[in-house]
Amino acid sequence: MIKSLFVLFVFSSFCFGADVEERRSQIINIINEELREVQTISIRGGEKDPNLLLRIAELNLEKARLYRERENNKYLDLPVKTRQKVNKNKFFAKSSKYFREANNSCRKITRKFKRYSRMGEVYYILGYNSKESGNLKSASNYLQKAGKNST
Repeated sequence: MIKSLFVLFVFSSFCFGADVEERRSQIINIINEELREVQTISIRGGEKDPNLLLRIAELNLEKARLYRERENNKYLDLPVKTRQKVNKNKFFAKSSKYFREANNSCRKITRKFKRYSRMGEVYYILGYNSKESGNLKSASNYLQKAGKNST
């Protein structure tokens, strides 16, 4: 009885894990589709709409979070000795790339559209990304600006 419950538990947790990864991949595909469309519209308009740039940043941030979650799971699945030898910058390169892309979009907004009504959201993304990269002083500054500029 206990063995059969244990086998059932292991099997269901394995299926659930595969289901989570499948859903994550589906979400990433949807984000990629929307990102392509929004980038195309933004480029055609000469990147003059801060709302499109903010949406690009939001999509890149969400994509980065999903990839970071995947990378964290893979990292934690490694044996301890292997994990100690892993170059974290290379291991987390994909999610870091999307965090940088979100930052770049936000920085464009802060340079080109100083009076943008949703600047609080822009600073929040910059603050969140700074926190993720371990730059707590910069994160604190951006998050304070986010609070001041939020409605």
